[in-house]
Amino acid sequence: MVLVKYDSSTRSKFTQPVVTQAKPLVPVDDSKEPVRYRSAALMFLASLAIITLFCYLAGMSTWAVAVFYAL
Repeated sequence: MVLVKYDSSTRSKFTQPVVTQAKPLVPVDDSKEPVRYRSAALMFLASLAIITLFCYLAGMSTWAVAVFYAL
């Protein structure tokens, strides 16, 4: 339980700025980054969709795919 609490607090400290900077209405100077935050967020969502589609076509049920990737 302690590890879950630590993990969620650490994750929120990291993901909050990334999510804020990935929003299209927030001007961000990410010219020094290797990949723009918006591009990285879109690539993450696209790859998640492709992997989910692959698992579904391989025979996994949709709920099983969701549980598998949630863990």
